[in-house]
Amino acid sequence: MDKVHVVSTTHWDREWYRTFNDFRIRLCDMMDELLEILKKDNFKSFYFDGQTIPLEDYIDINPERYDELKDLVKNNKLIIGPFYVIPDEFLPSGESLIRNLLLGHDLAIKFGRKSFSGYLPDNFGHISQLPQILRGFNIDNILFFRGLDNKRCPYSEFIFESEDGSAILGIHLKLGYWNLKSFGLLGKSPKEHFLEVLNKLKPSNKSGVYLFLNGSDHLYPQGNLPELLEKVKEEVKDIEILQSSVDDYIEDVKKNIKFEALLKIKGELRDANSSQVNPSVYSTRYLIKQMNKNCEIQLEKYCEPLNALGYIFDIKYPKNLIKKAWKELIKNNAHDSICGCSSDETMKDVEHRYKHSFEISRRLTEMAMGNIADLIDMKNFEDEDMALVVFNPLNWGRRDVVEACIEFPIGKDVKDITIYDGEDEVDYEIIDIFERVKLNEFKNKSKEKQRVICFKVRFIAENIPPLGYKTYKIKPKVLREKRRYVQKSMQYIFQRFIENEFYKIEVNSDGTLNIFDKKNCNYYERMHLFQDRSDAGNEYEYSPAYRDEVVFPTLKNFTITKNSEISSTIKLEFEMEVPNGVDGFVKRNDERVTNKIVSYVTLYKGIDRIDFKTKIQNNAKDHILTVNFNSDINTEKEKTYIPFDIIERSIKIKECDLNENEIETPFKPTQLFVSVSDGRKAFTLATRGIYEYQTKKEEKLDVSLTLLRSVSYMFRDVLPNSKDGQPCTTPVVFTKDAQCIGEGIFEYSIVLHSNDCIKDDIYKRAFEYETPLMAYYSNKVTKSVLPNKFSLVEVEGEGIVLSAFKKAEFDEAIIIRLFNLTSVDQSAKIKLNFNFNRILRSNMLEEDKDELSYIKNDVTISFKPKEIVTMKIYING
Repeated sequence: MDKVHVVSTTHWDREWYRTFNDFRIRLCDMMDELLEILKKDNFKSFYFDGQTIPLEDYIDINPERYDELKDLVKNNKLIIGPFYVIPDEFLPSGESLIRNLLLGHDLAIKFGRKSFSGYLPDNFGHISQLPQILRGFNIDNILFFRGLDNKRCPYSEFIFESEDGSAILGIHLKLGYWNLKSFGLLGKSPKEHFLEVLNKLKPSNKSGVYLFLNGSDHLYPQGNLPELLEKVKEEVKDIEILQSSVDDYIEDVKKNIKFEALLKIKGELRDANSSQVNPSVYSTRYLIKQMNKNCEIQLEKYCEPLNALGYIFDIKYPKNLIKKAWKELIKNNAHDSICGCSSDETMKDVEHRYKHSFEISRRLTEMAMGNIADLIDMKNFEDEDMALVVFNPLNWGRRDVVEACIEFPIGKDVKDITIYDGEDEVDYEIIDIFERVKLNEFKNKSKEKQRVICFKVRFIAENIPPLGYKTYKIKPKVLREKRRYVQKSMQYIFQRFIENEFYKIEVNSDGTLNIFDKKNCNYYERMHLFQDRSDAGNEYEYSPAYRDEVVFPTLKNFTITKNSEISSTIKLEFEMEVPNGVDGFVKRNDERVTNKIVSYVTLYKGIDRIDFKTKIQNNAKDHILTVNFNSDINTEKEKTYIPFDIIERSIKIKECDLNENEIETPFKPTQLFVSVSDGRKAFTLATRGIYEYQTKKEEKLDVSLTLLRSVSYMFRDVLPNSKDGQPCTTPVVFTKDAQCIGEGIFEYSIVLHSNDCIKDDIYKRAFEYETPLMAYYSNKVTKSVLPNKFSLVEVEGEGIVLSAFKKAEFDEAIIIRLFNLTSVDQSAKIKLNFNFNRILRSNMLEEDKDELSYIKNDVTISFKPKEIVTMKIYING
């Protein structure tokens, strides 16, 4: 006998076309009504969409109802979690996804209970490592609507598996997360409505167990659901009908399914054919994406590791402030927020949260660096010397460029500085010298203003230890000494190119670049071409006008800057005469505006990377601007980084099938880099806060980044990308701010090589580009606890990357998380350069698992392919 689990639920977008506060008014009203409904004995339970944050938002307004809510959660009448918010998966970092689940667990347990259903109903696709992440929180299933083509998997039930072998039960909600919404209210009898849903689901069902979801976006619970179901039961005798929960449904499927007969699926779920995955949201409102990346890097790579280092050496760990920064960041992980597909007023709230998160983590980082500098042994420094501490948050030693601002009180009459690495003088170049008024603050006396002279410098930092720091000595000079510096500058021969040990870059008359890869003897022509096209789409999807007009820039000027051996920069100035809008879906309009582009292309001595910084003054509406890199690389595949994984994708897209709702587009998400190779030539395009790329192949291979997309509507109509006539309840919302008028700054880098991005260690260059070395200067008296060069953790192992070094959430341990980027088993030797007395393998929930043996301070960890490993180190008993 078939069994149907009917679940009362809602789908609560915390903010979207209305602001958070606007929707919270509706939330409070809905919750008030729900609490009355849940008092009824015959109303089994209400499932809150896999989230916990709605309860936090409600209690913030109605604290007097906390105990009532807690009782309902504890008694399984109100079912919450496991997530804090339902996140997008391709824009948040892997750590953000883990912290989301940690916050969701923490809040749900405070209310008394959490769901173990991996309910992700409306995500715009799913990442390949999701099964492993969910398993890390003891969740063995996923329920979802978007991302899986019915041709790829015709059944509702399947096995979703990560590369390491982590497998979960997949439930594809083929009729959406609203299949029984408005039950009995759609002009059909309850029986007709019920059987219509069942008959549509039957062909794809393998277990005989069905999930009916009575709810949808922002809908209130139907208080008469039990009575409606009783009517259906009276008329339909051959089906077992239960008022149920998602958790109970999952357990019932497990009992009735033959797992060995299920189709096994690996890799990301981004199929567009059966349901929209909205592939252009990764470039919508570019500033939001950049703010997200800045917040993540600041928290994960600087704030947490530095504060954990301080904690190891008995400095108080600011747990609650760090948690606050994470909460502000993760509130924005909801897809309508981080994807930028919301109203202008909503996006202002999103920006404020990013601002608050970054302010907290940046200040905590500065304080942690100050505390650590206080502990460094500087007994060989003279009274007037200053220390410059350079921190490397990655788990391998680095040689990289670093910038620092070094300050001296005006009264000291400092005109110049010398930088020393031990006894060796370090070459540096001056970026700027200026004066400012500095504010000094104290604990027990009033703040004071101090005029200082600032030397902003750049140099190549050598041998910075993994997850560690190195201290440089700064000697002030009362007399300026720049004669050698000036003499060298006089002798430079300037031509229409720049070069270092790795590359020679020439400028063409149109502003594109010809690049010679010296290491591999390969030549690349006409790279870095800007291209502007129409965009008649919306915040969700790009859609070109039927009669498009492609605009290329005119090079107005270019200059070369080379003031030292450390760096050389080409400055390219362009203008583009761009149509200012579109006429419906038909064509770009006749009005023209001028967009200005300035690109800086920089090479550094001894650094195998070409760095780009592009400023765009956008004055046009309804268009998309990309930067394109073409080559004669002969390949059908590309590789890119998404959370905890380097995945391979096909360059070729599927041809349009008129029987399907959506088309596949060349727009794809990345979080760090895209790489192409044919074993002869290869290049990797790394990004910093740019999340969308395209690959196209005709005579040559073209890889492009979307820098900005300017659109006028959140949603206006079903686009030509989609099958016409589809029902859609998404509101029409004009979004002036999504036109992105004004100046934007975009940063990206390329590395030319010959082989795979892992075999050539190119992934390391991408992480280095994304996460610069951090410099902190200090002139304080120190306690001589730490050496002037120190590594917290040293890792020996191919393809092993550090994801987190932080204090544990629920006890006094230290958490280290590493992951294997390769597709083969790896063994890593990990040296911990601090005192501890116990080390365990943990899960992502930070529960103690297997005890690990160690010799002195060394522990060896085995990694399965693509495995994420969390270790827990006890330092205080």
